Amino acid sequence: MKRLILIMLLVVFGSSDSFCRNRASAQIGIGVVTDASHHYWSPGISMSLNALHYSTPNIAYGFLFGLSTNGESESISNQYISSRLFSFEFMPALRIQTDRQGKRLFDFYFQTAIGFTVVDGGYSYEPPLPPLPACVDCTTVSDGGENIVKASSLGMNFGVGLVSSNAGPIRYDVTLLYHIGFSEPERNEFFSVTFGVMFGE
Repeated sequence: MKRLILIMLLVVFGSSDSFCRNRASAQIGIGVVTDASHHYWSPGISMSLNALHYSTPNIAYGFLFGLSTNGESESISNQYISSRLFSFEFMPALRIQTDRQGKRLFDFYFQTAIGFTVVDGGYSYEPPLPPLPACVDCTTVSDGGENIVKASSLGMNFGVGLVSSNAGPIRYDVTLLYHIGFSEPERNEFFSVTFGVMFGE
C-alpha cells in the first residue's frame, strides 16, 4: 500500500531526478479596488513576491507575498475626501502552466492562492469651506468625520498570466489577479495587473 501511494505521488508531482525547479519572481503594477467602497479609492500600486517550486513542468506550488496601496484626496459631492488603503497578503499558491519548451514566446498559466490577508486604512471627509457672504440659498454643510477600515481575515486570489518560455535563468511574466478578503461586515476586493521578472532554472 505504501509503495502504491509513493507511485501515485511520483506520477502527480514528478520525480526529483526528472524535474525539479525552484523559481522566484518579483512583480509590480497597478491595483484597482472593486468592492462597494471603490469610489473612495484611486488606482494604486500593487506588488508581489512569488516563491515557487516546480515539481513538474506544468505544476508549481509555493508562497505569495502581496502588498497593495490605494488612496486619493479630492472633492466628492462637495466634500473633501482624503483616503488611504493598505492590503497585505501571505498565501500558499498553486500554479498550473503550459510547457511549450521554447516553441512559443510565452507559456500560459492559471494561478490561485488562499491564506491570510490584512487590510488597514480608512477615509476622512471634511465639509467644504464656508460659503461667501454673497452666497444665496446655500445648503448647510455637515460636520466632517472618519471611517476606519481595519481587518485581518481569510483571503484568496485567482487569475491568469503569461511567462516567457525561454530556457535561461531569467524570464518575464505578467499576471492578472482578482483578490478577495473575507472580512466582516463587507468583503474587500480588488483587481491587479503586475509585470515582473522571474529568476531560476
